Amino acid sequence: MRKPITLSSTLALGLICSAAAFGQTQGPALYARDICVKVRDGKWQEYSAFLQSVTAKLAAVRVESGAYASYAIAEAVAPTGRSARCDYHLVTTYAGFPQRHPALSRLPRT
Repeated sequence: MRKPITLSSTLALGLICSAAAFGQTQGPALYARDICVKVRDGKWQEYSAFLQSVTAKLAAVRVESGAYASYAIAEAVAPTGRSARCDYHLVTTYAGFPQRHPALSRLPRT
């Protein structure tokens, strides 16, 4: 005959799970930057080739150097065509708050 689960066994299990959760250390906060890209009509092939040949390789180097925690290129699937706000999302995650890019300091301030 099976014993029914009692309130005390449920509380004991809850205490064990919460103790395990509090015992875990948290890593640094991750911050994400999502860049929305809209591709002009007739430029899909060219932009796709650019993403594969330049952007993905550059992102891989920056992830290996520690400048980025991760990098993802995602193609938006809905809505499509001219009604789409973004055709691609270029998502960069950083371990900690991202620093200002050095090239931005050379831009004229408006």
